[in-house]
Amino acid sequence: MRPARRFWMSALTLALLAAPVLAAPPEPVKGRCPYGHEDLVSVPVLYGYPDFNPELEKALDQKEIILGGCTPDENSPGHVTLCRRCGFRLHHTEKGDLWSRDSDDLKSFEIPLASFIAEVVRVFDKEIGKAKRADSEDAPSFEQSLRRGVSVKEYAGIIVGDSARRVLPQVERILAGYPIRVTPRKLDPTAASFFEADLGDADHEGRVAVTDSAEDRTVVSITWNRKARPGR
Repeated sequence: MRPARRFWMSALTLALLAAPVLAAPPEPVKGRCPYGHEDLVSVPVLYGYPDFNPELEKALDQKEIILGGCTPDENSPGHVTLCRRCGFRLHHTEKGDLWSRDSDDLKSFEIPLASFIAEVVRVFDKEIGKAKRADSEDAPSFEQSLRRGVSVKEYAGIIVGDSARRVLPQVERILAGYPIRVTPRKLDPTAASFFEADLGDADHEGRVAVTDSAEDRTVVSITWNRKARPGR
């Protein structure tokens, strides 16, 4: 990283960490998110290890600031365009604008995630709810990125209140009902995952993993990304 850039990012991080509240409200931005919402604003990004005091948590809840990770690099933005209604964030990339959002509610995605992901969630709905009630940090996690209105990256992570040995056959049965190639990986004896496989079809590639994280507590994670093609 260039010295000037490093200094600027460090100064931004320290300033944001030191500020108990924002000096000014987020600036409105013209345009619409992929869902057609016009409630777009430019919000500052907070990097580092913040002190989660009540003021910061309120600012995060009201989308007056967002977290950007532990360590910024030379491409880390100081501000991000955000839809305050649905949470879509705008990223400028070499391939064009990319909108992304995450949520613990699969039904909140107006452009649905892959149908087999929705079926996995439906089949394990009761177990997901049980895990979430036992620990709020066990809430499911869903992510989606869109470019020109087309989903190019998807992720689902769910925690199921059951053992991986009992969960895996159900996941395999669901995948077998779709025209998806499932290629199991040979795992190292020290691998954390109970099962991993590469997924794919003519237009997508991805991965599924089933991991025992504790007794009667299994993590199922799925990635499903659109293959990069010239001009896309």
